[in-house]
Amino acid sequence: MHQRLLIIFNQGLEFLKKYWYFIVIGLIFAFALSFRLETYLFNRQLWYDEAALASNFFEHSGFFWVFKHLNHCQMAPPLFLACVKFLISVFGKSDIVFRFLPFLSSILSVFVFYKLSKTFLKSKAVIILANFLFAVNFSLIFYGSEFKQYSSDVLIFMLVLLWLSKQNLENITYKKVLAYNFLFTLFFLISQPTIFLLFGFLIFNIIKNYKNSKIYLIPILPLIIVLTYKISMPQELVMGMKQYWQFAFISNDTFLNIIKENLNFFFLHIKCLKFLSPFIFIGFIIFIFKNKTNIARILLFSLLGALFANILHIYPLVQRLILFTFPFIIIFISYCIDFKILSKKFNNIILITIVFFVLLFLCLFQAKAICKDRTNMTFGLISARNIALILKDNFDNKKDILLVPSSNRIYYNFYANILGLNIGKGSIVEFEEAAALNKTLNTINKNKDYWIFLTSCFSTKSIEPYVKKELKTNKDLLVIYKIEFTSLKNYPSYLYKIMFIK
Repeated sequence: MHQRLLIIFNQGLEFLKKYWYFIVIGLIFAFALSFRLETYLFNRQLWYDEAALASNFFEHSGFFWVFKHLNHCQMAPPLFLACVKFLISVFGKSDIVFRFLPFLSSILSVFVFYKLSKTFLKSKAVIILANFLFAVNFSLIFYGSEFKQYSSDVLIFMLVLLWLSKQNLENITYKKVLAYNFLFTLFFLISQPTIFLLFGFLIFNIIKNYKNSKIYLIPILPLIIVLTYKISMPQELVMGMKQYWQFAFISNDTFLNIIKENLNFFFLHIKCLKFLSPFIFIGFIIFIFKNKTNIARILLFSLLGALFANILHIYPLVQRLILFTFPFIIIFISYCIDFKILSKKFNNIILITIVFFVLLFLCLFQAKAICKDRTNMTFGLISARNIALILKDNFDNKKDILLVPSSNRIYYNFYANILGLNIGKGSIVEFEEAAALNKTLNTINKNKDYWIFLTSCFSTKSIEPYVKKELKTNKDLLVIYKIEFTSLKNYPSYLYKIMFIK
């Protein structure tokens, strides 16, 4: 019996020795997928921008509206919206269906990044480290279940870059020029950052063969689409984008601001990894001088194009808008230690250290000892859905009036449509911020009962104290009941029902 166990043990050791790399990579995949699945199945409620974007699906009919400008100062690639439109036409409108495409993109990104990391990195230990960093990045996990295009931007940017690295324009024909025009237009319509890859791809090939006139014809159709899109952008959207240009790279101060802002975003909720920050810049410099491959050159020229777009106020490189660069930031970090040491013993020590650190960190991350509040998802729990459910069960269209701050109207519209909450237009009174509430209360029908809907962080902090004060000082008002949702401690939500004392 003892000998048999020894044989099994030795066989197990041989198996681990032979397949250790695939076992570790498999574990990283398993953890990465579980983190993303956990966040998706948590089914948190839509945040303001998500609800604003999703409301367009109730306010437009057919499919072609996806190519027009969106309501509520929103932007999203038309083909991304078309894919979501198809999903909700099949599976119905719900939070989890709206988020399915970003979630699917985040899942596929795990495997595509593995392919990308093997393209850029040589050492198995460093590939393990890179895939680990991709697996636990909070922003990649978070936007993998947010109804915005940022998760699909990550996936498509990696896929298109891998595809471009295999393209050769030396003997290009007019037929291929037309095909590239069509494909890059298609890429832009599903993920805007791919236009930077077109820039990088063209610069790379023009430097190689500037005399080939056909290369200059490739960007004609994509540029027409981009310029048309930019010129026809509504003024309210142009004004809304101004908040991002405070980070434009135009001076030393703003350059430092954008670096600080984006580093904080990259290490969001995993501050224990901030010690890796210097490696981003060191790895980037090493990458520029050491990696002479086609894919590396195309990538560097593409990032240069993104920087130009930021300087020219075309595409801001800040926070969630740079999520498509995260795989490459991770590559740059990993590149710092992607070299061979002659001493086999020292190599083994580094390998064992990295694998031990990775597996320990993954377990601590899974147990929420690290990144404790990731399931709260920071701004996710705003309770609009809960309030809409209460209104659906208790609101009386004949004798009740709903008071909604303007900034909360997006939430109300979305969840009213999702949950089938039918409150007539005549029963809803919209008011501006806190100062307008008193005027509203003095001009409404005092024979009605009133609900006050407060669930947006943009207004709750200013309006709720005013409501509380008004209800205390106005002796004609009686609070029938008040519900407070505090799942998100910084931005609690409230639902009041009040009546006038006759």
